[in-house]
Amino acid sequence: SMRPSNSVPRDAIVQVFRFLESEDILRCESVCLAWGKAARDERVWASLCSALWKNKVYIPKWIQSQKSIDPKKAYFVSLRDSQRQHLTREELLSFEWRFRFKKSAGTHWMQIDPFWSHDHKNSKTATTVIRKFVGDGSLERVDNLEAMRSFSSDDFKWHVRETSEDHKLIRRIQVNQFPSYISSRHPENWGFIMESCWVLWTSFPMPLRGLDKYLEDRSLSVKVNDQLEEVHSYNFNNAGFYNTLNDTLNGNNGFWNMINDDEDDDDDDDD
Repeated sequence: SMRPSNSVPRDAIVQVFRFLESEDILRCESVCLAWGKAARDERVWASLCSALWKNKVYIPKWIQSQKSIDPKKAYFVSLRDSQRQHLTREELLSFEWRFRFKKSAGTHWMQIDPFWSHDHKNSKTATTVIRKFVGDGSLERVDNLEAMRSFSSDDFKWHVRETSEDHKLIRRIQVNQFPSYISSRHPENWGFIMESCWVLWTSFPMPLRGLDKYLEDRSLSVKVNDQLEEVHSYNFNNAGFYNTLNDTLNGNNGFWNMINDDEDDDDDDDD
């Protein structure tokens, strides 16, 4: 009698395989010749790419271009790339970065930060300061907000502080004398994040508070205790010390309270 696998048209098998997980398709590939051909069909892997890439805010263009050539390769290469925690210089310069202060920066900075102070009118995306990192070391203003307008982009200069061993990826950048920004990757949407103990940058529109558990202060990895040396250097050796002292005298959270604020973030974020 005819084997069941040969009695089913290949297109029908392909249509079924498009709804399977990649692990199951790889297992099906070794069942028989007909299933193997169906499991390697470009339509199957193109569908898996589309499902995997849905709601992802960043997939390198060179990987996206592979989908029409070798979708199976594109699928697995994109998965591997999503584990890459640090970004290239080209990527750093290509994004419009959204910015907000963390609570550990202090009440004064939260009050002038649109992420914390603006009425977002039921939007799921927060109004934020937006900047581009420019190749000449400057920061270009992208938003038209009145908030923080007094902080001219000309006043800020950035440089690479730490790279990967092969110097191809940027692990950390420095803006002026502020605590440095450490790069990482969002585990779900694959966008890039840069953070210090005081601020957060995202390479994608920043969700409102409470909508993304990975971007809540309590979930972010860089705390004041991790950058105490840089905090001390900024506060005591730069003009920021006098601003912080003034904040403290006026009852705002400053350097003297930052460590306690940092420890209390878990409770505050649940409010």
